Amino acid sequence: MRRTGWMLLPAIACALAYAEDVPELTHNPFDRPELKIEPSAAADTKAGGWPEALRATLIDGPYALANLDGRFVAVGEDLDGAVVVRIGEGSVTLERDGEQRTMTLHPQKAEQDNE
Repeated sequence: MRRTGWMLLPAIACALAYAEDVPELTHNPFDRPELKIEPSAAADTKAGGWPEALRATLIDGPYALANLDGRFVAVGEDLDGAVVVRIGEGSVTLERDGEQRTMTLHPQKAEQDNE
């Protein structure tokens, strides 16, 4: 037991010597940072306009999400006047004023398939 105490003495001395060089904290490192979310230009869909791009779809059983212009939406949600009607694998159907529009992840491939 006595040897352990003597062995810890140099470690304690080093810790005390370096403690003087440590800068004083100016804030609590465990506080959550303030989030400043600024909307990106891509996330702003013009009122009355359709979203420009379908970026991703996520389907987990009965739950589905779609990323349209950087905004995540679920079935039934309103996206600047357009209601999300259906989310499928790689596609989203929106409806506004009785008009439906389907967006796909790969528009060029969908156009080739239609030809």
